Amino acid sequence: DRIPVKSKMQIIEKGPCRVAFKVTQRDKKSTFTNIIALSDGGKCVEVYSEIEWQSLRTLAKEQFSFNVSNGTATFDLGLGAIKRQNMCDKLYE
Repeated sequence: DRIPVKSKMQIIEKGPCRVAFKVTQRDKKSTFTNIIALSDGGKCVEVYSEIEWQSLRTLAKEQFSFNVSNGTATFDLGLGAIKRQNMCDKLYE
């Protein structure tokens, strides 16, 4: 398991109702960009990911470590969503 090198972090939104920051990481030729947003009074952390994957014959799995616990999460599949348990080593979208 390799973790991409953190190359850049910047605040892109800072208002009274919402804060968002962008984290850009690189691993060889691949680029991982995450926008993490928090809304005032919101009940979830929004994460938008864009991955420019340049590693042939290799799969990528994005993993987040937060200091919160929740037994389930909802994953967007593009054509719908699925709600399932968190922290499953063999299940990921």
